[in-house]
Amino acid sequence: MDNADSSIAQAPLPTDKTIRARTSLIIQAWRFAAINLRMIMIIRKGHHK
Repeated sequence: MDNADSSIAQAPLPTDKTIRARTSLIIQAWRFAAINLRMIMIIRKGHHK
């Protein structure tokens, strides 16, 4: 367990900007929409005749 505890203790902490981005509903909604649009584009490319 010491190895895991020391690895966790040495892990970098997120910055304030990162925490705000992760907790902002507006940013999360934007990212959700963007990734869905990217998936739609990829699927459409694969289904052309």
